[in-house]
Amino acid sequence: MSEYDKISISGEGIAALGTRLADIADYLEVRAAPDSGWAIETYGFASHTGTGALNEVLRDSERERKAVTTELRRLRDLANDAGGVFVRTEHLIDVRNRGAL
Repeated sequence: MSEYDKISISGEGIAALGTRLADIADYLEVRAAPDSGWAIETYGFASHTGTGALNEVLRDSERERKAVTTELRRLRDLANDAGGVFVRTEHLIDVRNRGAL
């Protein structure tokens, strides 16, 4: 096995990945928050037809953003759980290798 065939990760690394995924979800939520000030956004369209069409596209985009943020937080939780299991497993392997099990 060459050095390129090996990977190394720690329980803390897995938990950090989960935290980063949640940070991305938080960022997506903040970026999607409406700006204060204007009640109606025209997006530069001269008519309501163009604005209405873009609003439909943005609603679809908003649904997808919410789905992505939900999934990122689910992945965060799974990574946090996996990190803890990884640490416990590594500990048991270490104990077994020392002959204590």
